[in-house]
Amino acid sequence: MKATTKDLCRVKGSDILTDDELTTATSLFREGPPAFAAMLVHRVLTPALPRINQKLGMECDPWDLAYAIEYHLSKKRRAPTNERRG
Repeated sequence: MKATTKDLCRVKGSDILTDDELTTATSLFREGPPAFAAMLVHRVLTPALPRINQKLGMECDPWDLAYAIEYHLSKKRRAPTNERRG
């Protein structure tokens, strides 16, 4: 079964990546390069794709996964905090 965009929008990086892979993905995202998705695909997702496909039980495109992870990381960045600002 091939993964759809709807399937992947529910997937978070922490669901499919190891701790080291997630650290790399988060670091790449924080650096903010315009080519974040490309760097994530080549450095993290392509090597891990067989394991990710097996874990999710469907065939995923690494680019779709990269965009889903970028979406969740950007959503996390915009989340309001409970800290008081003085």
